[in-house]
Amino acid sequence: ALPREATGAEALAIALADLGARIGLPPGLGRLALGRTVLDRAAMRAAEDPANLTNPRHATAADYRAMLQEAC
Repeated sequence: ALPREATGAEALAIALADLGARIGLPPGLGRLALGRTVLDRAAMRAAEDPANLTNPRHATAADYRAMLQEAC
């Protein structure tokens, strides 16, 4: 359920964070201590994934790497 004290994107972010905590996900990728090689490989695979072509803006491996780094 979405929290009543927030609306829109903020409510969704709170609800997703709460769900993650309830099912035992770490609050961020940084807690997983993923090395550069793992992040680079994940970024490359994300860029090569056919689903990437359905994004409104095609993301490159560098774009995905930046997003992953930001999440750490």
